[in-house]
This record gives sequence, structure tokens and C-alpha cells, in this order.
Amino acid sequence: MKAKSYLCTALLLSIATPALAEADWVLVASSNLGTNPTYVDKSSIRIMGEIRRFWVRTEYANDADGWARAMTVYEDNCATDQHRLLQLNVYKVDGTNQSIPVDGSPWKYVIPGAIEGIVHDYVCKQ
Repeated sequence: MKAKSYLCTALLLSIATPALAEADWVLVASSNLGTNPTYVDKSSIRIMGEIRRFWVRTEYANDADGWARAMTVYEDNCATDQHRLLQLNVYKVDGTNQSIPVDGSPWKYVIPGAIEGIVHDYVCKQ
């Protein structure tokens, strides 16, 4: 039974490790209190003219809803200073996770100086 458990663990690690190794998470911003660090996976940035598509990871400390981390995919338009959310996955402190529907997320202007504005400036310089 232990051999089977070790085999399953080794298989899972061999599958997960390349994906983790390929990510290039760069700390881009955090809240004014130094909490909730926000990272961009530099290797995920896709450039399509003025549009940038990329993954963002935000870590939460003491979130009232029990969020530990959010993984999101955004598209930013560098020409118009707008962005839209394409995908949101939430990972909770209790180990559960959920994907929150964001179908048809409209383009919105980024707020300069806010975390979203800092992320926008970072990806548009890539």
C-alpha cells in the first residue's frame, strides 16, 4: 500500500513540477500595508498588438471570505489604458477552490496608482 502511495505522489510531482518551473512570478505590487502581494507570471504575457494577456496571482492574509490566493487571467489594452477579467480562480484557506464565472467581462479603465494600474504599467512595458 505504501508503494502505491509513493508512486502516486511521485506521479503527481512529475506532472506538477514542470508547470511550476515554467512560471516566472514577479512581484509587481502590494497593498499600502504591505499585504496582499500581487505577482505577474512574466512567462505568461502574450502580446497581440496593443493587447497583453497574462496571469496574475494575489496572496491574501486574513481575508474575511477565507481567500488564501486568487489566480486570474487579464487582458489589458495598452493604447486605451483599459483591462478586462477573463478568468478568476479562488483558493481558500480551508483547501477548497472555485472558479468564479466572468463571462462577458467588459473593458474598464484601470485606476492609476492602484494595484491594477501598477500591474497594467508593468505588462505594457513588456
